[in-house]
Parts: sequence; C-alpha cells; structure tokens
Amino acid sequence: MREGEIVPLLRPNIDTIAPTRPDLDIESFTDNPGRLHARIVAESAAQFENYDGTTLQSSVSDNAWILDSETGAEMNGVVWEVIGQTIPSSVTINGDELPIQEALNDAEIGWTFDPEANGGLLS
Repeated sequence: MREGEIVPLLRPNIDTIAPTRPDLDIESFTDNPGRLHARIVAESAAQFENYDGTTLQSSVSDNAWILDSETGAEMNGVVWEVIGQTIPSSVTINGDELPIQEALNDAEIGWTFDPEANGGLLS
C-alpha cells in the first residue's frame, strides 16, 4: 500500500458475497453489507467513491488530518483503519472529542490505537 490511496475493504467477518440460506451460520455481504472498512496511510490526502455512492476523503490542513465519509446506498457506515502513525493527541468528530476504546465492534463509535501495528481504527 502506498501513501495517497484509500483501500476499501469489506468487513472482516464476511464469509461470502453470495446469498446464503438463513439456517446456515455464514456471514454474507448480500444479507448484510455492514460497514465499509477503509485502509489509509496516516496524514495522506486521498479520495475514493465506492460503487454504491459511499464517498471517502482525507485531507491535511495546518494542524489536523481530516477524514470524511458519506454513506451511500448499501454500506452501513465506515470504519477507518489508519496505518503508519503515532498515537494521536486527540480524535474528534464534528468538533466532539472521542474517547479511546480498548476495542471496537460494529455498533460502537470511537477509536483504538495499537502501537505494535503502528496504527489504529476509527469508527
């Protein structure tokens, strides 16, 4: 992966993109696409538009790195995976500071940081 690109990914627990039977314990994109996972190198400017109209954009200003997304017709939000960074001094959404979390699941809003991976997640 290189700086300046956004890599869109399906949620990690998707087993198939094909329809499945309700009696099977198989996670299908067709049944529930979930959130789009977007991987990006820290502090790079980039943009991406998904097939369903979900838009992802990152930009750099004087003292902040800004991630922006607008959900399209199918995806249920965005989880940003940021790589190549040190722990940020703060993370905000629309001016409101978010607390750091131990872990994120699909229902939570917040962020995590893993120093061993040199990156984190923002949901």
